[in-house]
Amino acid sequence: MRERRIRSLADAIELLTETHAARETAVLWAASDEEGGLWLTAVLDAARSAVPGADGRVALSCGDRAGDAMAALRAGIRRIAFTGSDEVAAKLTALGAELAELPPDFSVPIATIRRGG
Repeated sequence: MRERRIRSLADAIELLTETHAARETAVLWAASDEEGGLWLTAVLDAARSAVPGADGRVALSCGDRAGDAMAALRAGIRRIAFTGSDEVAAKLTALGAELAELPPDFSVPIATIRRGG
């Protein structure tokens, strides 16, 4: 699995091309917390059209915004970086969220992200 922040459709196509050639799964993260899950999902869909057969999924950084995390879950996004309280993180996990850490090479830092069980 190869994870990368995506700033554009070109970034997504590049990642899917790389991972498809390596027979890996691409995980697309938004370049900032401002892009939402629907934008990211649309970019992945367009990139899949350009790279047929590529395996990709999206992951969303929600900061401490539980509402954004809930919206991501409703949109079918399960891999979420969440920095809110442990209590809310446990509830998100119970609802099916896969709490994740951002890859270490991301240039936009997000503090105190924990990995869920």
